[in-house]
Amino acid sequence: MVASTKDNHDYVKSVLAAAKKHNEHFDPYCYNDDAQWWGTAAMYAYRAYGDQEFLGWATDVWNWVAPSQITQDQAKAGSTPVRPAPIQGQCNGKSTAGGVFWRSECSERTDMDANVVTTGLFETLSAYLAEATGDQKYIDAAKAAYGYITTQLMQDDPNIPMDTLVLSDCGMHKWIFTYNTGKFVEGAIELFHVTKDETFRDQALKTIVDAVKNTPKWQDDSGHITEGQGGDITKGGDTRQFKAIYIRALTEVARREYKNKDLHNLLRTYININYDTAIKNATDGKGNYGVVWKGPFQGAYASGQMNILDLLVAGIEFNWQR
Repeated sequence: MVASTKDNHDYVKSVLAAAKKHNEHFDPYCYNDDAQWWGTAAMYAYRAYGDQEFLGWATDVWNWVAPSQITQDQAKAGSTPVRPAPIQGQCNGKSTAGGVFWRSECSERTDMDANVVTTGLFETLSAYLAEATGDQKYIDAAKAAYGYITTQLMQDDPNIPMDTLVLSDCGMHKWIFTYNTGKFVEGAIELFHVTKDETFRDQALKTIVDAVKNTPKWQDDSGHITEGQGGDITKGGDTRQFKAIYIRALTEVARREYKNKDLHNLLRTYININYDTAIKNATDGKGNYGVVWKGPFQGAYASGQMNILDLLVAGIEFNWQR
């Protein structure tokens, strides 16, 4: 998207095709979020290259995940075809409709978590598909997902989403992570651009401000992101990649909101705090990057190489003099 070339089309397609060939619906382990990372990648590829097969793969993932989203009727009935056990149709006095189960249909169907990353991914993928196709069902699905996150999982201070609602008993996992917030705001901004309803943008901007300025859980007083950088740096793990997903989402938001100068100034400052230190202190100068963006460089490991990519792209994007 940044380079505006199609040089990597064949490589990207070969990777996605291989994943699709070996894993039906891109879901090898029966987790809806896993499938949707691939579906979102296919959607990004479609936007970049205009190849209809990418759009088809993104649509396949959406069709696979859609039955795991709780409908209004299912919430009222307290049951859903994808779970043998009853569900809570209301928690905290509000409907649980719109939530998306973490575990997919091919699982044992006993996990009752409907978390923010799975629902946020569905919100985002639905909004992108709505933009690409104009189909109302995608708008409806995105709105429902947004509604579930804002009514069931959003905390007030800071105004960012918590991780999980358990639909068997309304239990909560109140953890907060960068990538949860990233996917939520990316989807909300895209939903605004599809529907022109300012409600979605207003909430996204409020959450972004709190995420970058008022959340010490994942950054220091200077704005350096610290999440997923502790412990034995030779070992990987999902949390190592959370901040990269967050940065990618903020970059997507900035692309959509290119006329919002205040937002661009805020995000450019935030990105550059991390970008500038990473390219100076978190590298050996030979193309290798560490897990800790603030530095010092402590060796090149796969997790460091993977999560630096989104920050480097963001650094180019936000500092590009067009």
